[in-house]
Amino acid sequence: MKFSFAYFLLFVYRQMLQGLMDMRGQ
Repeated sequence: MKFSFAYFLLFVYRQMLQGLMDMRGQ
């Protein structure tokens, strides 16, 4: 369960990072 939770956090972090990159590109 801990592993899946960490994986979920990593996924959310990647989504946020990509969102910031998109905002910076505009």
